[in-house]
Amino acid sequence: MISTSFAENRFGLGARGDGPAVGGDPRGWASEQLSCFEPHVAGIPDSRSVAIELADYFQERAMAKRTAQANSPASALITSASMPAKAPRTPELMAARVAGREVYATLVGARINSALTTPTPFAERLTHFWSNHFAVSAAKATTVGFAGLLEYEAIRPHLMGRFENMLVAVEQHPAMLFSGGKDSIVMLHLAVKAFAPGPVPFPLVHIDTGHNFLEVLEFRDRRVAELGIGLVIGSVQEAIDAGRVREAPGGSRNRIQTPVLLHTAEAHGFTALMGGARRDEEKARAKERVFSFRDEFGQWDPKNQRPELWSLYNARINQGESMRVFPISNWTELDIWQYIASEKIDVPSIYYAHERPVFLRNSMIFAVDQHLRPREGESVFTARVRYRTVGDATLTRLRHLGSPNEAPLEETTG
Repeated sequence: MISTSFAENRFGLGARGDGPAVGGDPRGWASEQLSCFEPHVAGIPDSRSVAIELADYFQERAMAKRTAQANSPASALITSASMPAKAPRTPELMAARVAGREVYATLVGARINSALTTPTPFAERLTHFWSNHFAVSAAKATTVGFAGLLEYEAIRPHLMGRFENMLVAVEQHPAMLFSGGKDSIVMLHLAVKAFAPGPVPFPLVHIDTGHNFLEVLEFRDRRVAELGIGLVIGSVQEAIDAGRVREAPGGSRNRIQTPVLLHTAEAHGFTALMGGARRDEEKARAKERVFSFRDEFGQWDPKNQRPELWSLYNARINQGESMRVFPISNWTELDIWQYIASEKIDVPSIYYAHERPVFLRNSMIFAVDQHLRPREGESVFTARVRYRTVGDATLTRLRHLGSPNEAPLEETTG
């Protein structure tokens, strides 16, 4: 009697009238459960559906922030100090938050039901142990929907296997950097083709400087909605407001993107970030490997990179370390545009010829928008232009087109 009660309470979930009988062999009772444990639980949402809900949430939040800015009396002269740090709490945003909590509540309910009805209480107790060990915060809107899924998609499938496989499933999370520029668009297209007909199994990460082109943000939100991919946004403006970074005089935010990226990756547990960097972009890029190692401080040391002989890659990392992965490192800008043309890939409209108000500054053409205004003595005129790159709107100059039908591929080959 003592050994039976001990087994039910210490190796199971307590005595249950309809549960499996311990009988006179408590050890055999526990061992038998390890061979008949069913890791899959029916009727629960998967991470793809939660990612779609999360993408909708970020899209609603971005729209709310842009609407608030547009309705501001000083919207024509928006500065970093006047931009709202947070989106207004609209009914749509509140509904998205509630939806994430409902997913979490559904998963908690499934866990309770499984504990009450399972024929393998010992295995369920092991599941609860590892779930508590690899706990995920459910306090934030960005994680509440995924908190319960950790148990169902990372722990239960590996419960009876090797611990290292469970550890990898729990701790290592890849993501893809996506800016809405041509290189990241090609990267996303390649990922969609690679995993078709299934969904892309990792989220996109966008470091929002607050100085983005509206056409690029609209393209990003539309593409994410079309594919149903999760989108994680790291806001430079929110980092400035929180005091994590300091904006340098002059308005450029390029240098302070890196701390925001590191903070975003750490907050979401991303250990591998795929990007569209190319070696022909600048001299520093030429030293990058396809698998570019980062130490526990997120630093890149060109002398501490791993050899990649015969296209063999070493992706092993220790706790706190990470990888940047650049699959199209050896592509050129011409390769990018030729691939876009051959695959008929959609890109933001500002890559193509269009007319817009511009002004001259230091012999360069800049667009008039909410981030960049002409100074005294700088005349505004209308010109037929296009962007060759879509980075920081306060620094990116325009390409004046002599031919009305000049296209990016023709310009690059010319």
